[in-house]
Amino acid sequence: MEALSTEEKIIESAERLFAENGIAVTSLRKIVQDAGVNVASVNYHFGSKDGLIREVIRRRLERVNSLRLRHIERLREEHQGQPIPVDELMHAFLLPAIDEAEGGLSFFRMVARAHADTNPTVQDELAKCLQGIVEVMIGELSKSMPQASREEIGLRLAFCAGALIQAVLMPIRPEFMQDLFKTEGEVNSKALSTTLIEFCTQGMQKGFT
Repeated sequence: MEALSTEEKIIESAERLFAENGIAVTSLRKIVQDAGVNVASVNYHFGSKDGLIREVIRRRLERVNSLRLRHIERLREEHQGQPIPVDELMHAFLLPAIDEAEGGLSFFRMVARAHADTNPTVQDELAKCLQGIVEVMIGELSKSMPQASREEIGLRLAFCAGALIQAVLMPIRPEFMQDLFKTEGEVNSKALSTTLIEFCTQGMQKGFT
């Protein structure tokens, strides 16, 4: 396996520590100790802690959004300019994030914490990274659901994004589901993906079909 660069070591350590402890309480000192580098290397590669936070978010979401856009472009070609079914759009929006979570669960734990912490740097970078794909999704969903306003579609898409975060966190806290909701056994990722897509599809279309 190819050794990680200094920049990659810092990003990997930051992502994991942000997820485990929260962004506000994770100092640069803890990050560089974990990564086995010095503070000067953080300043060199990222400029500051805020710069590091932005890079952690950007690198994951760029991969996810690239997959989302490729899926949507393929759907546009398949449907030859006709409205794309909502379930297929939900699949294109949700599944790349679930697939990415399987290899980078720390990122989604960090995002979940960030929503609670309302860290302004995180909120700003999330908004910048998601703005493009959100506009594409609202545009396609508006064609598929012409009776719905863009505002209503945007609100429902935000609910779907919240459900996505909840879904990717389930495998790391099975006791929560078992104790509170009386589920049995492990959360199967394939079944979870299917249920999430069905749930969001129905919620998106409710009242407009």
